[in-house]
Amino acid sequence: MFVTLCNSLLPRNFESGGTIVRRSLIITTTILALAAGTSARADDLKVALIYGKTGPLEAYAKQTETGLQMGFEYATKGTMTLDGRKIVVITKDDQGKPDLSKAALAEAYQDDKADIAIGTTSSAAALAILPVAEENKKILIVEPAVADQITGEKWNRYIFRTARNSSQDAISNAVAIGKQGVTVATLAQDYAFGRDGVATFKEALAKTGATLAAEEYAPTSTTDFTAVGQRLFDALKDKPGRKVIWVIWAGAGNPLAKLQDMDPKRYGIELSTGGNILPALAAYKGLPGMEGATYYFYEIPKNPVNDWLVAEHQKRFNAPPDFFTAGGFAAAMSVVAAVTKAKSTDTEKLITAMEGLEFDTPKGQDGVPERRPSGAPEHVSLQGQGRSERRLGRARAGARAEDRRHGRSRPQQALSFLASPPPLAGEAGWGLFSLGGSRLLRHPLPNPPPQAGEGAQRDRGYISILFAKLGRNIE
Repeated sequence: MFVTLCNSLLPRNFESGGTIVRRSLIITTTILALAAGTSARADDLKVALIYGKTGPLEAYAKQTETGLQMGFEYATKGTMTLDGRKIVVITKDDQGKPDLSKAALAEAYQDDKADIAIGTTSSAAALAILPVAEENKKILIVEPAVADQITGEKWNRYIFRTARNSSQDAISNAVAIGKQGVTVATLAQDYAFGRDGVATFKEALAKTGATLAAEEYAPTSTTDFTAVGQRLFDALKDKPGRKVIWVIWAGAGNPLAKLQDMDPKRYGIELSTGGNILPALAAYKGLPGMEGATYYFYEIPKNPVNDWLVAEHQKRFNAPPDFFTAGGFAAAMSVVAAVTKAKSTDTEKLITAMEGLEFDTPKGQDGVPERRPSGAPEHVSLQGQGRSERRLGRARAGARAEDRRHGRSRPQQALSFLASPPPLAGEAGWGLFSLGGSRLLRHPLPNPPPQAGEGAQRDRGYISILFAKLGRNIE
């Protein structure tokens, strides 16, 4: 089978009414997708968005919501209707807390009669709600939580995702900075997001010839990184060759700035991390020469969907779309594509329709693999026609594969691309699937994996860039 698809949605001209659920302290807002003030009806298409609108990941959640809104607008050509049914979005703030998230999703399915749910922002909360979808036999599209376990060992047949996952982040960053003679230490948040990311990063890094010297984990609420920073410095300072601290962190805390203030250069230590939202990228200007990999930057994809999103977002908000805006947009596009293909919101019909489903996103064309004869979820990589692609399935718990996005260096973007060869190449049982026209074609991965910079390799999945150059144009 497969897994992946989801995000959030909301249209711009909607009004919302809030109700506090005393038992769960969940703020519930019903947003009507056509005329403001119209009450939801039994024949409306009800989509629940579970997200951390308040809490440490608030900025991510709001971008998801905006992207979802704009995605539905684009997919329905502004009508906010699908097959004659008004799209009604029911938003529930779980504050990033697993217990509130479980209560919110159960309420959405049982009380609000949501046809499909999307969410949530926190990986810990997302893992908590997977069984709720199974218990209610309803579709849950995971966006933007990234923990591998969501479509790994914790997966069930009602779970899809449009979100990236920790493996994609980690593998892309590993091939961006790893090579023979490089020693790396990691700093991550001490929960599923951070630990899944480091586990995959470590596996991918080993294949580049680099060495991992230390792993440090800190609570998500950490603001003082002095002690953990010193331990990382001690682990690296006497190592020969290039020395790098790779940071995987979501939300507040700003460990990069705190580590930079401790002057890692006195030991010849560099800092590295993955892409982030635009305000975070602006802060990267203080880290000239830092290298890493990012999953979305509004200037990179070249396709009609992204062109519309960038232009409309700039017009409405006087700013370009951000990291999580693209994910929310993709989730909306997946919902419209799935319901259109199924001609129904019946769960079993949706599951059937979502297998082999193709839909457009700001990153290019996305898709879901068809069910395998064994019925097991399949992990594949889809090469989109818009020079973008996204992995949507899983082969087995703990499986890893690559998400490939083909890009080309464009000097006017002030981006410096580094070659990123396919990670895990040659591993037994692995293959790369690419989307050729309307069918999936299977291509073997090269063995052994080429080294970064070798041959005509182009970026695979994430764009590896010099962040300081990118951040230079971001205020």
